[in-house]
Amino acid sequence: MPRATRLDLPCGRYYLSAISRPSVIVAHGRTALFVGSVDTVGPVTITLTPDAELDVFIAGDVSVTTGFSLGSVSYPAVTRLYLSGDLVTTGSSLIAGNVYAASGTIGSTAHSDYYGGLLAGSFQVTAGAAVHFDTAVTNAGQECVGATPPNDTCSVCEDCLNQACVGGKCGACTMTEQCCPPLVCDNGRCISEINSSAAPRRVSSPARRAGGSRTTRSTGGSPSHPPRPASVASAATALGTPRVAATHWPA
Repeated sequence: MPRATRLDLPCGRYYLSAISRPSVIVAHGRTALFVGSVDTVGPVTITLTPDAELDVFIAGDVSVTTGFSLGSVSYPAVTRLYLSGDLVTTGSSLIAGNVYAASGTIGSTAHSDYYGGLLAGSFQVTAGAAVHFDTAVTNAGQECVGATPPNDTCSVCEDCLNQACVGGKCGACTMTEQCCPPLVCDNGRCISEINSSAAPRRVSSPARRAGGSRTTRSTGGSPSHPPRPASVASAATALGTPRVAATHWPA
């Protein structure tokens, strides 16, 4: 069996066309990994350091014959795996993360341990499995770093999460001009025109009418389906000779 290839990934977005040999991949920051498929006779380990957060997107299947390991049992909630295909192993597996494979099968022919949460079209094991639900996942996404709570002081509508800023306070809108374009005021709420019961109106913000620019506020969160970096096409390759295209996020 060939020796496992180790790949260390700092904060950023990375794409691999395939993982086709024994591999160890370690995330060292807020990392997103996009993979075409995983098909190898050797073990594959995808893990992360204690201060990291990892999202893995796999377009095809995961087929590993001698064991598949994902995430860390100490903090499963910070690892997420999104699959469009199946995850089937013939060796013991250790999966510590939240796995989304709504149309696929998760299974193993050897005893495996699952920490976190599973959502799958079917779950098939032939040698037993232990599933440990991680309650920490119920708290994921409850806090948006940098978001301004309602009713705090404001100067523009963005400070109120795109709701109205009235007299320096976040509150109910009384006119569309108080909403962040293209939202319109409808019964005290700023909503999109397509959902509004009011007659459609298009209003430019004061900043735009004056030729200025408008800045939106990021509320953090994890990547769902970020676009492939422009340089990926020339860099993507099987993990046998890894070359990685990266687009770095702010720390």
